[in-house]
Amino acid sequence: MFIFKFVLYFFISFIILSIPFYNRPLFDHAYKYMQPTTNKIINYLHKNIEIGLGQGEKTIKKIFSIEEDEVKSNLSALQKNKFRKSFNQRSMEEESPMGSYTQEEKRLLEEIINSSKDK
Repeated sequence: MFIFKFVLYFFISFIILSIPFYNRPLFDHAYKYMQPTTNKIINYLHKNIEIGLGQGEKTIKKIFSIEEDEVKSNLSALQKNKFRKSFNQRSMEEESPMGSYTQEEKRLLEEIINSSKDK
């Protein structure tokens, strides 16, 4: 039903705009006064469509570009080593199986470990 109404209204408006008035159709008279406005609208749409397509193209290139990931770090090697050592010490202290050890216990454990390495 919608298509039928659309076609009917289109033909009615076409017939009305085709009626001659001073040896020219009504459409020509309307176009004469509406031309500056329609040109502004068309130029505005054309410019914005070009801008939108340009931005869309840049976005698509960003999304689908194949670039390698870069590791960016502001830490020098010395700072990284210090960080690793402090992290390892903290993790070893936190992961002690029986809690904290006294200096004597640590020394005995190190002796046991060293003696097992020698064998």
